[in-house]
Amino acid sequence: MARYELTIDPNYVPHWSIYDALRELFQNALDESSLCPLNEMEVIREGDTLKICTKNASLSKATLLIGNSSKRDDSSTIGQEGEGYKLASLVLIRLGHNILIHNYSEKELWTPKIINSRRFGSKLLVVDTEKYFWNTPPNYDLTFEISGITDEIYEELQNRVLQLRDYSADVIETDKGQILLGEEEVGRIYVNGLYVTTIEEGYKYGYNLLPEHISLDRDRRAVNNFDLSWQTSKMWAKIENQDLVNNLIDKGYADVRYLHSTLNYGDDLRVRDNTFNKFAEEHGENAIPVIDQEEMEYVQSKYSNVSPIIVNNAKHELITNSPAYEEREHSLEESDEDDDKTPLDILTEFEEDFGGDFSTLTADRFTRILKLSEDWV
Repeated sequence: MARYELTIDPNYVPHWSIYDALRELFQNALDESSLCPLNEMEVIREGDTLKICTKNASLSKATLLIGNSSKRDDSSTIGQEGEGYKLASLVLIRLGHNILIHNYSEKELWTPKIINSRRFGSKLLVVDTEKYFWNTPPNYDLTFEISGITDEIYEELQNRVLQLRDYSADVIETDKGQILLGEEEVGRIYVNGLYVTTIEEGYKYGYNLLPEHISLDRDRRAVNNFDLSWQTSKMWAKIENQDLVNNLIDKGYADVRYLHSTLNYGDDLRVRDNTFNKFAEEHGENAIPVIDQEEMEYVQSKYSNVSPIIVNNAKHELITNSPAYEEREHSLEESDEDDDKTPLDILTEFEEDFGGDFSTLTADRFTRILKLSEDWV
């Protein structure tokens, strides 16, 4: 038997729960599957023992070094820091769970432990390795075996790992990941199937994003709000079901907050024109989208026979940049209410509306224009 000391303080990551630790082990197995589909993951539960198994995977002694990772420059994986299974082992043992690592490709059984170290005068995480020969080759090359997984723990684990339950019925697949339509998934964010966080307000659906499209914080518990809305907007730009998209736009959900900015040329024409057509169908051919009361009054003064409708910023941006809307806008008849006004009347109204924004130089010159306009017809 050989013993390897891992110089990690036993109280490191004190805020981690058993679910944080198990997440790291699932993450490693799922990353292996992402790197190669043949590296299948399987989860086996036997009584209170949980086994997380992976085909065609192994652990070299070098992986016992903190920071050693074969995935460091691979954006398709979550774990790139070289800490995962070491910290998971530390936390699991600290919480009273035994862990065995069946490292079949190395023909070894690894046993992480926390011991009292004379050298450091402190408790210390170690990994004991011993040669182990199986009577029959196991189905998996690497297996993490964890004890003490109660029904309550496993039920919550199923809630946090999509691969442990059947969720495929209420999913829309995209090139960025999955849109989760189930009511129980509202605002829940996953990366590669692993739960990260729940956004309490603003989102209509849940999302399971591919690792290369989102960055996580150090503990994999939070995502950047802008990055999330940007990626979900990109996902919805590809969706053919325009009724779902329009509902999100109408209600101002964060799911499509940046839809107008993420569209490429092909999506641009389709989504923008569909949004305008839905707007015209609902409010009539004479409807014009406006942002606020001030713009509504301006449109009413500029055009005759129109119906200004206040919409949110995202919807306004999509409609007013739609080729179909721009074509219709050219046909609008401007109001003739200024026909009976003199140039002096029009310029005076302009000064009343915008004179407060004039610089001193502009105000002086505009006063000269007003004086000259007295003789204009």
